[in-house]
Amino acid sequence: MEENARRFRTGGGDCWYFARALHARSRGFPDDGDHPVYHESRARRILCATHSRAAHDLPDEYFLYVFAVAVGAMGNIVQIFNSAGMYFVYVALVLFGSFLLHAALCALFNIDVDTMLIVSVSAICSPPFVGVAAVSIKARKLILPGITTGIIGYAAGNYLGIALAEALKALGG
Repeated sequence: MEENARRFRTGGGDCWYFARALHARSRGFPDDGDHPVYHESRARRILCATHSRAAHDLPDEYFLYVFAVAVGAMGNIVQIFNSAGMYFVYVALVLFGSFLLHAALCALFNIDVDTMLIVSVSAICSPPFVGVAAVSIKARKLILPGITTGIIGYAAGNYLGIALAEALKALGG
């Protein structure tokens, strides 16, 4: 186990060194940890670390548990309850609106219901939940396409989100 931990820390070769260089490059930006280049470099280092052999030796559910705990730990329950009304309305509007738009586009292009459900789970919940959804509707053949669309969505969403934030900042927002 200690050998796996050492290999995990050292990362995955050239990919790891590229991510380290990108992270070093982000040091020239404001050090408040809120600059898009800083977040992008951290995301690249995490992606590179997943290519190490030690990461592949971990149990399948390990990363899902770490993800769930990390996201849950970031929440401030008092703040959520104090301003819950607007947050819940906004989240409900975004989630249901995107689901309805997705369902309408699938109907327009004659995409079957199973594929629509798997891709929706991938987009709304995240790729790790695709397997559970695919097994529950007995559509195992859609696991790989569902995970792929979720990862592509993450990659495109990173850059679209940064572009939108910069555009809004330029407009004075």
